[in-house]
Amino acid sequence: MRADAFKLAIEDAAVLIEFGRVVGPAPPGGAPPVRVSDRILLTPAAAQRLLLALQESLAPHAAALRSAEAQALPPQQAARLLEPAVEQTGALLRRLVEDLDAPFHHERSFRLTQGALDADRFLLSLNLRDIAGDARGRCLAIADRFGMPPGARAAASAAFAGAAQVHFGFEGGGATLCKLYLEGAVSAAEAAAAAAAAQPVLRHRAFKWQPATGEAVTSRYLWHPHLPPGAIAARLERLFDGGDGQALQLALASLFLLAPLIPPPRMQYLEVIEPGTARRSFDLNFYGSGLLVRDAQGHVRQCGGICCWA
Repeated sequence: MRADAFKLAIEDAAVLIEFGRVVGPAPPGGAPPVRVSDRILLTPAAAQRLLLALQESLAPHAAALRSAEAQALPPQQAARLLEPAVEQTGALLRRLVEDLDAPFHHERSFRLTQGALDADRFLLSLNLRDIAGDARGRCLAIADRFGMPPGARAAASAAFAGAAQVHFGFEGGGATLCKLYLEGAVSAAEAAAAAAAAQPVLRHRAFKWQPATGEAVTSRYLWHPHLPPGAIAARLERLFDGGDGQALQLALASLFLLAPLIPPPRMQYLEVIEPGTARRSFDLNFYGSGLLVRDAQGHVRQCGGICCWA
């Protein structure tokens, strides 16, 4: 049975889908008559799974389908239709990670910048030892589904050798950005030795790319273990080096607001390096403090922005 029309409704806390065939021309200003052939009632959970399955199966044909539909639309509507389906991309990524059949942590995040809030971001984190079979191959297969460039893929494949955890990141604000983080295991003894030598430890390698353009960067997150607040402040001042004084003041204010609540061994300070770019950034992790964003909102309002993670 073929259908060229459907209707979707909520009925008694269930999802109702009716299918049928158009049997005549549409009257002026109205919809064409449809003869209903089938009615299906789904639980909300089953409807959600159906949605994800449809998105995944249609993904290889999505561009052609949108292009065909756009030909019958005015130029402005056609341009909107041809924009990437960001929400579908994020849902597909989560579905593929679920298919690894391993425990994972889902962390939503947001980015505050001057006059804007980007909340379409999340991170999915897994221990590689929990992924059955060829963990490297299965993770790279997910990256392949989102068009990971060959150069970044080769570098990521090599980096799996020293990784203990993998993180899949998604960012949909503006241009879609996909991310693959590989995190190495650092023992307490290794952290103590690095602190004694005043040397950083490579904690994460992050491979980030735009599926639409193939543009990619690789970020290295260098952890400076056991730094006391005064030493972190000194590194922040050198990092900004005469740059945005307002942002520096926010960072220092947040640091000294939260420092009394977190002993130095639990305060995570990392600096981010992206070869070939002008990025100068840091990651100051306050998870151990137990504070909420609202506890520091007075400082945030005084400055251009803060990012939960990047």
